[in-house]
Amino acid sequence: MNVNEIDDLLYSIPEQIDYTTIIDEVDLEDIPKERVNKLIDILNNYSNYEFYQVFKAGGLLCHWGIEEGFIYISNLLLSSGQESIRKEFLEGYDYKYILSAIQGYIVCKIHTEEESIARNKIYPCIKEIINLAKTKFFSIAGFYYLIFERYNEYVPLIEDYLGYIIKHPQENYWNIHDTTKLLLKMKSNVVEKIFEENGKQLSDFGLEENSNSPSKKEEKKEKGYFWWLKW
Repeated sequence: MNVNEIDDLLYSIPEQIDYTTIIDEVDLEDIPKERVNKLIDILNNYSNYEFYQVFKAGGLLCHWGIEEGFIYISNLLLSSGQESIRKEFLEGYDYKYILSAIQGYIVCKIHTEEESIARNKIYPCIKEIINLAKTKFFSIAGFYYLIFERYNEYVPLIEDYLGYIIKHPQENYWNIHDTTKLLLKMKSNVVEKIFEENGKQLSDFGLEENSNSPSKKEEKKEKGYFWWLKW
């Protein structure tokens, strides 16, 4: 395939799709089997492609719940043999994309007999992403609705994450805001302690105690804010 054909494979939206302009958000049932097979072929022959072409192919497949994609993404994230690749190529926004791909993977398994197995498989990946987010300052809030609705095993990790990022408020205003809001809704008993130990108040991050009403600063946040945070 030439560059244009590869780009078309990785980014183009099928003509009949009118519900999104982002290929990752297209339902697997709307993707031709031939296209899926070509994406898998990119993973199998990765040495013939640029890293970000392989990365995108793996991310798409993972997002659609396809095992080859998850294996690639989890290996890239966790394998010691991939450390040099991570250091050379991956930035915070790439890890955010990885989180989105893994989120898509587990969502595809919800209400199926595969969910329990997939739930265990993604845990080390999500744990690693949460740890990376402490120092790379990317948002992990896209995963929070799943923690709230189904996967409370991540609450201790999120509590630890908040305890770290609250020490870096300038880089993490919205990360602290979103994380605190999640933990308050999950009745976490450590939020008050974390804030007291760091000399902070909820109002410092656009939150009001015992209120779901946004502050004026929160109202200015860009569109696309996660729906559950608007409760």
